[in-house]
Amino acid sequence: MARNLASRPVAIALSDGVIRPGTTVFDYGCGRGGDLRHLRHLGIEAGGWDPVFAPDESRARPTS
Repeated sequence: MARNLASRPVAIALSDGVIRPGTTVFDYGCGRGGDLRHLRHLGIEAGGWDPVFAPDESRARPTS
């Protein structure tokens, strides 16, 4: 599934302040990376892995 906006869980986490600037996010099963792009656009450090769409990415959280 391709996204133009954040997924509902990420949108809620952003609106509730669970994800905010200074937060590091790792999306295990990130699919095509729509949430990652959205979070990075907001200046939030985000990484992800997906067995189909990003199998060569690190499975470790991003580090500053």
